[in-house]
Amino acid sequence: MDLYDYSSEKSHRFDTDPSRGASRISRATNSLQDQEVPNLPAGNACDDAGQCSTVDEALKVIHASFPFTPSVQTVAGQVGVHRSHLARVFRKSAGTSISEYVRELRIEMAKRLLTTTDKSLAVIAAECGFSGQSHFTRCFRAITRSTPGKWRRQIDDASRSLPAQRSPLPPKASH
Repeated sequence: MDLYDYSSEKSHRFDTDPSRGASRISRATNSLQDQEVPNLPAGNACDDAGQCSTVDEALKVIHASFPFTPSVQTVAGQVGVHRSHLARVFRKSAGTSISEYVRELRIEMAKRLLTTTDKSLAVIAAECGFSGQSHFTRCFRAITRSTPGKWRRQIDDASRSLPAQRSPLPPKASH
């Protein structure tokens, strides 16, 4: 699935409802897992095609370098617009700031790593593009209301409490 394949939202790539951000971030993270750069559709929710083009180009720059994203100033320079203009049209189109969008992508990537690996928090922080483990922990707590270590323990506890899967095959007879 492409990053912006919103079949249920028809021609709207983004909407202005911030509560839908988790869904956008989740789909973006799944796309990043496959290391693909987004294919952006022709349909949009922008006031002007130029604004959509600007946001589309900015997203390409962000995703091409994720998780180590350039500054807003650098992205704006690569897109060919002023950073204030880029920040304004991105927020209007995506419903969030560029830095918050990237931070949420990083947290989703961290959640996946916390769930699927035994890597240390410091390694996960570095792989997700955070400047350090303490910065990672602050951002993680702000978004999830839990620390990364506590979140990992809760996931581990939940997976241990699930009943063991039984094999659909009958047991082998001993001879």
